[in-house]
Amino acid sequence: MNNGINWSSAAKYGLLLSSISVVVNLLSAFLVEWQAPGFIGTVISIAAIVGNFYLLLYIIRQNVLAEDNADQRSAFRYGMAVCMFSTVVCCLFTLLTYTVFLPDYLETTLTALFEQLDAMGAADMLDYDEMLSSMPVYLVLGEAINCLIVGLIYSFAISRKVAGYDNDPFAGIKDDEEDTEVSEEENSSEEK
Repeated sequence: MNNGINWSSAAKYGLLLSSISVVVNLLSAFLVEWQAPGFIGTVISIAAIVGNFYLLLYIIRQNVLAEDNADQRSAFRYGMAVCMFSTVVCCLFTLLTYTVFLPDYLETTLTALFEQLDAMGAADMLDYDEMLSSMPVYLVLGEAINCLIVGLIYSFAISRKVAGYDNDPFAGIKDDEEDTEVSEEENSSEEK
């Protein structure tokens, strides 16, 4: 069994996996700018979630098939490596999106938020300029946490499915019960 991870393959697939998230994030930002109906963004997000899952399933399955004696642990580690590279690309693109491609998007969003807070009388508690300058950092951190948690869940679920996990949760208990029954029969025959 090879416990090493093929890092170049994981990086390549991480870039491929992140392309789905990058396209969806960019589309979502432009849909807000174009004032498109909300259900379109929801449909695109659901398609991205399903697409990412099936793409990661394919990637991990290909790695398991290429590796001799692949187990659940190696499949999980490879999936997390792919997701880690995907997270780096997604975070860099999020930063690039809100600082280069759509720099006015954050200002427009924050202005609308402060107008609502001002109507409630709570806008004086927050500093607009400080929030505007730190907003890209918060978005990147949120994206990183989101990608890593989703990658962890996906990798765990897929590794259990792909790496030949036995779906019978009572397999070990059945064997123990049979051993106990056999030893009880041996003890009763010895006593006679």
